[in-house]
Amino acid sequence: MNNFSKNITRILTCIISLLIAYLIVVVGILGMKNRNNLSGSNSGEQEASQQQATLLDATMTDSCVGEDGGKVNGATATDANIELVVNSATLGDELATWEDRPKPELPQQYSIEMELVYQHPELPTGCESVALTMLLKYYGFDIEKTTIAKDYLIYSTNFVEGYMGNPFTTGGAGIYSPGLTRTANKFLDAQESDLNAKNVTDSTPEELYRYVSDDTPVVIWNTVYFLQNQPTGLKVKWGEKTYVWDNCEHCMVLSGYDLERNIVIVHDPIEGIIERDADEFWERYEKLGSMALIMR
Repeated sequence: MNNFSKNITRILTCIISLLIAYLIVVVGILGMKNRNNLSGSNSGEQEASQQQATLLDATMTDSCVGEDGGKVNGATATDANIELVVNSATLGDELATWEDRPKPELPQQYSIEMELVYQHPELPTGCESVALTMLLKYYGFDIEKTTIAKDYLIYSTNFVEGYMGNPFTTGGAGIYSPGLTRTANKFLDAQESDLNAKNVTDSTPEELYRYVSDDTPVVIWNTVYFLQNQPTGLKVKWGEKTYVWDNCEHCMVLSGYDLERNIVIVHDPIEGIIERDADEFWERYEKLGSMALIMR
């Protein structure tokens, strides 16, 4: 090979080497850029994820803001929920025992000022109508003694539902608490009154004393002239209760009591305002079926 050919070969070899070197450098630079881009992309994604996590944590934390404005963490929030459940259970216990909590002490004595109305001579056997009249007068109704018996008294052959007989005669019998309660509400409805008569039969003496101490007189059944009970064989079943007719049945208004003296005070439409021995009075009351009604 001549010198010219050798020189050409050296020049080409040098050019090829330079090209290869150049390519290596270029490839290296591009690789570094790609790595940097990838690293930046991953870093951005991680930062975005961290930001989202932070926002999520913030949202969760904000949802657990306490009543006092302080924020609680997840564990405390769970504890707070448990505490709410416990408090609800405690509240339920408080509500359940509310009715059983001690009542205010009953006054040792109490009496209600109210008008006395006698049943004679117009209504010789109309004690129930007259006792109801006294109650209505106490609540401000201006009615005559005979108004209830003539215009509102429910009559029936069943002494529980209505008056059995004729109260304007000596041969009349009477009416028990369910029927007289219906009679009272019949009058109140006609007057468009907000008051309502309530049958409180089977109330205990203490419960009735509490009505009286709350200025609520009680129409109550006992015996005429405080005689011993004379139950008969005439019975009527009304709801879950069986009522027995008593020949000494008499109706009056319980208007006072004195625990120290052990007496009750009644407005009796035959005998007037009188005192009775409490033990004997409640014994007769129970034998008659513990009948009573109030108005509120």
